[in-house]
Amino acid sequence: MSNMILPKVQALLRVVAAAFAVATVAILLTSKQQVLVYGIPLKVQYSYSPAFKLLAYADGVVCGLSALSLILTCLLGSGLKPGSYFTVFLLDLIMALLMTSSCSAAIREGYIAKYGADHMGWMAICPNVPDFCNKITVSIALSCISLVSCFVLTVISAHALMISKA
Repeated sequence: MSNMILPKVQALLRVVAAAFAVATVAILLTSKQQVLVYGIPLKVQYSYSPAFKLLAYADGVVCGLSALSLILTCLLGSGLKPGSYFTVFLLDLIMALLMTSSCSAAIREGYIAKYGADHMGWMAICPNVPDFCNKITVSIALSCISLVSCFVLTVISAHALMISKA
């Protein structure tokens, strides 16, 4: 990629990662529903699940790190020193790894909520709380888009680091 296009692509991807992370957190924080199941009140919310709490925290951290790395790359521009390239690469790698772990945990938890785990005796809850499950599904999808952005940023940062060493 051209030296003129690469910073713009990086800036766009950082904004995308931050925007989708903020959207994920906003949806997760409002994900709750209360229903009666066989006359018994059932209340669900994201904070009842460690995986969904991890997703919310991870997306919050990714939003902050994405904003920090956006400022770093914009302020330093094309005059980055090799040490700065490594710092940006490290931030991107941390974001990608954090998003990978939190998305995978949330996807697994969502799968169990939707389909249950009969061999473990866990029932699916989504048939009883569809609004909650729909919000969780949307938040996981948005978070996965943020994950893809972070992964592409990591590849671009690694490439820039390799070129700076040459």
